[in-house]
Amino acid sequence: MKIGNNKFGWGEYLRPTPKNVQKIADALVALSLFATGYAVVMECKVVAMIFIALGAIGVFGQKLVGE
Repeated sequence: MKIGNNKFGWGEYLRPTPKNVQKIADALVALSLFATGYAVVMECKVVAMIFIALGAIGVFGQKLVGE
């Protein structure tokens, strides 16, 4: 599958990730870490689990996008 100038799929897992996708994914993971920490401090377990899952999905999804 092609999204913009990037390919997306299982065959792209081991290929290099474009820099713009890396920056976006890293920003989303950083946001997820911050929000998870805040949710843990505020004792919102469900919100913390949601942000942990979103961070994991973001990191995995980053690997599926190739040049």
